Amino acid sequence: KEDGVHGGAFVTADDVGCAGALAVLMKDALMPTLMQTIEGTPVLVHAGPFANIAHGNSSIVADKVGLKLVGADGYVVTEAGFGADIGGEKCFDIKCRAAGYE
Repeated sequence: KEDGVHGGAFVTADDVGCAGALAVLMKDALMPTLMQTIEGTPVLVHAGPFANIAHGNSSIVADKVGLKLVGADGYVVTEAGFGADIGGEKCFDIKCRAAGYE
């Protein structure tokens, strides 16, 4: 449907004059953040609480950094979605395959 001032075309950040400001905000958002639980356990948070809302899984980047940090004898707990029926399936069917996890 072509209506409005843009005739159905996408409106970009550059169209509204904020592309530079968004680039500055997003440059640090791409890096995982090291935090800790109240028990003192280290936690990597990547992409914030709502960036994974489409499929409910944490980022592959955060998982790979975690796996490298714990070594061969360690383990990483990752978010696998909003439930085993949807989130878990997407974790195994999409995220694990895209990351090359075995």
